[in-house]
Amino acid sequence: MRKHIRIYDFDRTLSDPTHRLVLPEGVSQDCEHRGPTDFESNTICESCFHALPEEVIQTVMHPEAVAKDPPIDVALLHFSLSIDNGYDVQIVTARRKSLVFATMAWLRRHLSAGRRQAIIERGGITIHARNEDDRRPSHVVKIEAARHLLPFVGAWYDDDPKVIEELVAVGVPAYLAPHCFFPQGV
Repeated sequence: MRKHIRIYDFDRTLSDPTHRLVLPEGVSQDCEHRGPTDFESNTICESCFHALPEEVIQTVMHPEAVAKDPPIDVALLHFSLSIDNGYDVQIVTARRKSLVFATMAWLRRHLSAGRRQAIIERGGITIHARNEDDRRPSHVVKIEAARHLLPFVGAWYDDDPKVIEELVAVGVPAYLAPHCFFPQGV
């Protein structure tokens, strides 16, 4: 059986949300997950995002804010080449379902016309997102959302080391983004 699905996370994998992932003044975040993608103490740790106050989540994840995320060019190129090579490209994200439209609009804006047409011809891109009231950690949400796909996944690209660790443990080829998109030694 050909493992023809390639799964991509969105934030910090295809897009760079750094401009909006800053804790508002007076808000703190207790988190044991600080790692290589958390550059400053006032940067929101996405692994613990679910524990933030709802008003902070609403501000940081507002559709107008996420629309301003710049692409990670090398990752978007990899994503585009997966489309060109006929893979069933899907997105598994910890974003809420209310952001699926904004996520698709972002993709339309940043993909070439030819690739947009290829996606349309294949019936679109499936985006797996969390329910609005789901406050579980992102790695739990992502693995559960795509559990039924795991036997068919040829590659999964994500910036969360916990997601990568869990996928590798069950035999799914998983790669830490965005580093995996760069040539060795860069």
